[in-house]
Amino acid sequence: MSGLLSIALGGKGSGRARYGRAMMLYVQGGMDAAQLEAYRVASAHDRLHPALFLADRGLAVPGGMAEDDDMKQEC
Repeated sequence: MSGLLSIALGGKGSGRARYGRAMMLYVQGGMDAAQLEAYRVASAHDRLHPALFLADRGLAVPGGMAEDDDMKQEC
């Protein structure tokens, strides 16, 4: 993953850490409530890429961050 939310997949608690950073980005206006909710749901899954949850909901990656390339490398 890249940008503000760059926390490696798979580490214990990494999903929750990404959600914490997503909340910060939300407060700064960098993502909307629906995107934040996708990160909240993804936070329970340390090994799954948040872009999967965003795509499932038809949402863009927040702030134009290029997570798709990173997701291909991680999966």
